[in-house]
Amino acid sequence: MTDRAAARLLFEELVDLPAPDREERLRAEGARDPALTAAVRRLLAADDHAGGFLEGDAAAWAPELVRDLLVGEDAPGAADESGEVVGAWRLLSLLGRGGMGDVYLAARADGAFEQKAALKLLRRGIDSESIRARFLRERQVLAHLEHPNIARLLDGGAAAGRPYFVLEAVDGRPITEYCAARAVSLTSRVALLVTCCEAVDAAHRRLVVHRDIKPSNVLVTADGTVKLLDFGIAKVLSPDEEDSDRTRVDERVLTPAYAAPEQILGEPVTTATDVYALGVLAVQLLTGALPHDRRGVPAAGLAARLDAETAERPSRLALKSAAAAGYDPREAAHLPERLSGDLDAVLLKCLRREPERRYPSAALLAEELRRVLEGRPVTARPDTLGYRTGKFVRRHRAMVGATSLVFLALVAGLAGTSWQAKKAREAAAEASAQARRASRVKEFLVSLFEVADPEQSAGQTLTAAQVLDEGARRLQTGLANEPEVQAELLETVARIDRSLGRLAPSRVLAEKALAIRRKKFAPDHAAVGSSLATLGSVLTGEGKLDEAEKKLDAALKILEAREGPDSLTTARARSDWAQVLFWKGRVADAEAAERRVWEAYRRELGDSDPLTAIHLRNLGVLLEELDRLDEAESAYTRSEAVLERSLGSEHPTLGQSYLNRAVLLERRSRFEEADRLFRRSLEVRRATLGPAHVATGQSLQLYALFCLNQGRLDESEPYYKAALAIFRGVDPKHFEVGKCTNGLALIASRRGDHARAEALLLEVVALFREVLGEKHAFVWQSTSNLAEQVALQGRLAEAETLQRAAVAKLEEILGPDGRETAEARSRLGAILRGRGRLDESESELRRALATQTKLHGAGSLPVALTRYELGATLAKKPGGAPRAEARALLGDSAATYRRLKPDHPRLPAVEKELELASR
Repeated sequence: MTDRAAARLLFEELVDLPAPDREERLRAEGARDPALTAAVRRLLAADDHAGGFLEGDAAAWAPELVRDLLVGEDAPGAADESGEVVGAWRLLSLLGRGGMGDVYLAARADGAFEQKAALKLLRRGIDSESIRARFLRERQVLAHLEHPNIARLLDGGAAAGRPYFVLEAVDGRPITEYCAARAVSLTSRVALLVTCCEAVDAAHRRLVVHRDIKPSNVLVTADGTVKLLDFGIAKVLSPDEEDSDRTRVDERVLTPAYAAPEQILGEPVTTATDVYALGVLAVQLLTGALPHDRRGVPAAGLAARLDAETAERPSRLALKSAAAAGYDPREAAHLPERLSGDLDAVLLKCLRREPERRYPSAALLAEELRRVLEGRPVTARPDTLGYRTGKFVRRHRAMVGATSLVFLALVAGLAGTSWQAKKAREAAAEASAQARRASRVKEFLVSLFEVADPEQSAGQTLTAAQVLDEGARRLQTGLANEPEVQAELLETVARIDRSLGRLAPSRVLAEKALAIRRKKFAPDHAAVGSSLATLGSVLTGEGKLDEAEKKLDAALKILEAREGPDSLTTARARSDWAQVLFWKGRVADAEAAERRVWEAYRRELGDSDPLTAIHLRNLGVLLEELDRLDEAESAYTRSEAVLERSLGSEHPTLGQSYLNRAVLLERRSRFEEADRLFRRSLEVRRATLGPAHVATGQSLQLYALFCLNQGRLDESEPYYKAALAIFRGVDPKHFEVGKCTNGLALIASRRGDHARAEALLLEVVALFREVLGEKHAFVWQSTSNLAEQVALQGRLAEAETLQRAAVAKLEEILGPDGRETAEARSRLGAILRGRGRLDESESELRRALATQTKLHGAGSLPVALTRYELGATLAKKPGGAPRAEARALLGDSAATYRRLKPDHPRLPAVEKELELASR
């Protein structure tokens, strides 16, 4: 093999590889043949500078490098012919040289009109019969191809016996470079691939197989238009067309990295050959890497490797190479999970070793990719009921996933159906009315999904909040003649808004529904009771607990009388009432109410129904608050098992189940199990609801808190920031914005930046006060946190005022034995010690310690902290007894920290105080 032939062979092997793979191959080759490697490096540099051969900015390409390496300095006709006239065209500048001809930027020279194009001219001195035939065949192929995404043939002919043809000039970049430079999203990349498949399919319908699909032959212009180029080695699928290239692997009628096995083996090519190359291109475009490693294998040696070659799953590739694909870092972080499943299956089917096991045409591949974009089931995966149902939920997750329980929220919005169905069977008229209502409800829900249709949204991607706002607008203007249906749907959307934390629009809709029903029905009608319950639930979210309790008390009286004391409609209202009791610190009463709700659902729907399981989960939360931890864990586990059996482990409501159990396990110091479940909750919600959903934000926020409690500040901070971005996107005044900002303040405090922590907490208190009102516990919990930061900066008088206010308000809202009340009291005791008022400090700390021991157990971290504070106070008091008790308290505190959290930042301070008290 000549030096030029070896250089050309190596160049074509490396030209389309990712840069790291290319460099690795060059280093290996350099040790064996430095001169050859240097020559190929020059050629690759020229190619990198040039871009695609039809790119408008390629005029600065270094043609002498190509001439020297691919053609040779002594090759006849190797000179640049710029300035010459070829047919009706003047050659302006050399764009590049290929195996058969030179490509020039050209302009019309006959004065008929102005036009620039790319002209490919058969090179002098290489016009053998076979080369001439291939050149003419390429021209003939292009003459038959008319498609907006294929570079068009404009003209052709012969000049001085040398054939040429003229193509539209494409000012674009290879598809991989275009997407990386613009950080194009995964969805948009798949859409570009669909367009590319459509262009290839146009060729297939003209019985043309491209045979050389690779990034440099798929350009994308600045406006996002895909253009398929270079049919130089295309194959016409005609029985009388002889394929003289079939066995010419060494002479390079293929690009090894993208070649299908049948090309490498010299077997007949079909449309499935291009499908294989499209699969390779897709994997590279979506993951930043090639699906198989053909580095360092000469073209002639590829055949021997095929039997052992396997394509790596794209989602696995993305774990290692997503950064190389040029995604936005936030999207790159979730790329493996987004590729997993449908895209993995589709791309691996393209890369099957046997052509008959691939998609038989580019058209079918395009349709499959459209299914991925639209969230429909793909044919590459088994067509099970669970799979198809899951696809429906994901396809409409803007609405079906409006909350972690949106599917169940919609069902719950009509929770009286089962009870009313019994009466409907007894009264035909009522059945007919129910049917009409159900039909209108269905029409409305369908219209909500249609709001997000690009044809209705002018191509914009709408958020769940925007879809709900549009639905609410339609409800208030389009159903005025059907007030019963209008009120029912307003109430349903109000509950979804409430679950999203969109409290202001939720209250407007709930009040509107109540007004309609009060106008339509008697004051004690069941529909009025239902609307009162919905409004009570919204008021609870706003922290207006007294108003909420009044509304829910009224609702329960109506519903118990009209629907029965344990109907599902009554049970749902009772569950809302239990939530108010919980927030008012009456946890035992809340537990009794929620237990009655659970029993009603068990009786009506059975233990295996998802709604029954959800209320068992709610009961578990209350049992946990009552420190009946074994019962709580049992409730969580039983509920989780039912939900996994009935909905599947990937259903979004399981995200809440995993989250609840993780919080409990953290309390029980089973940190590894808790960590796994926090991550599992986040994984499920991201996969089913998307990375920007509020339920995903909740999982991010609580996992951030877990990491913070574990002292993993560098892990905690990005989770808090990601959650904060989600909630701000829903509503800048979403109450979860305050919780995330509170977490960031605590991180700043742990890092010693107490001034920053104070500034953040001032924002939190102001937000909670505005959104939730003065009587919400969050306002005073964050005030307690603020007081602590003020104290840490030495402003003890100011800190005492803030902390006393927090203790008083939390005691009023949650009761004297509330967890948050005890924590604030412990902090007040520490401040009083700092001010030298040791008796007052001791009194507050003993009260806090008694409550926390009762709530958490003697061996818990909250108790360890208050023991430390009390020990430090007693150590400052005169006399032997206080100092002896101080040593005991500090010793117990240190032992708890060492046992549960030996790396806790508080432990060194405890040990130092113990050492001082022991002297």
